[in-house]
Amino acid sequence: MKIVIVTGDRPHCVYLCKELSKKYDVAAVFHYKGDHQFALSAEQEKAKKDKLSERYSEDFVNSHYDAFLSDKKLPLELQHGYEEADEYFKDAMDYGDLSKDRIFYEDDINSIESIEKIAAYNPDVVVCHGGPLYTKEFIDAFKLVLNYHSGISPVYNGSDSHMFAFANGHPHLSGGTLMVMNPKIDGGDILAHYLPEIEDGDWPGRLFTKGLFGTVKLYDEFLDNLRNGGQFSKASQPVNPLFYYKRIQWGEGHLMQLQYHLKENVSSKHARAESIVNYWKSTSDEEAKAMLDNQLLSMLFHGEKSTSSNVYFLKVSDM
Repeated sequence: MKIVIVTGDRPHCVYLCKELSKKYDVAAVFHYKGDHQFALSAEQEKAKKDKLSERYSEDFVNSHYDAFLSDKKLPLELQHGYEEADEYFKDAMDYGDLSKDRIFYEDDINSIESIEKIAAYNPDVVVCHGGPLYTKEFIDAFKLVLNYHSGISPVYNGSDSHMFAFANGHPHLSGGTLMVMNPKIDGGDILAHYLPEIEDGDWPGRLFTKGLFGTVKLYDEFLDNLRNGGQFSKASQPVNPLFYYKRIQWGEGHLMQLQYHLKENVSSKHARAESIVNYWKSTSDEEAKAMLDNQLLSMLFHGEKSTSSNVYFLKVSDM
């Protein structure tokens, strides 16, 4: 089974490439523009800010930049977590056994040229983590495209789910979702959820870093099943997620909420062990959807997951 990975080039992304290449035939890695090594210059950042100010109010954009892009002024627990993850996974930057001639950098991963480059490897699976909005043309060009979203879909979709969830007092709704890619942001059919351990005193960046281990764990279990000829089921998402956020929405109000929940040590109220919920192991898509509904109800109303192997299925529509 041949795999192509499409992801950024921050350390946790390289960690994913390195770990999967230990067990699977990773034919190539394609890094998209806009991540770690494609950091914007001061001039480019100003142009981006000016463009946002044309769409939103200048005060709104300034509030966002002051609250979200001020890591050097904020204590660790208030930062958005990417730098913390960079530090944690920095030793993964050697790519392991992946040779340099299999690593590519693309200005536009959705371009015809990039799609053709990936298609030339004839991958059985395209593994994605992060990135831009992938187009229908990109997705349709391959047999199977998977995505890992660093948030619990369909509760928190969009950007920086760990930050918004914590600011809303929902650390237990931090984690990750493995899904079949579709053109809607984080809207694909769900295969699995990863729920990281929550400990007393955890903050958003720490939960984000813990959740990144789920990227490898969920992909590994699912890919191993595919490689051995196994079938899989999937659970469809509702048309609209419960929460959907764009990064630009993060402002000083969210920062104040985050400070409050940290002061109240909200993580201690939702302490849990690490767990994985594999919907793809269900015998049908209908059973997978029922299992997902039950899981979401348990998390939303009890702050915990169902631990029984004999899950009691309850549809969200029954509420």
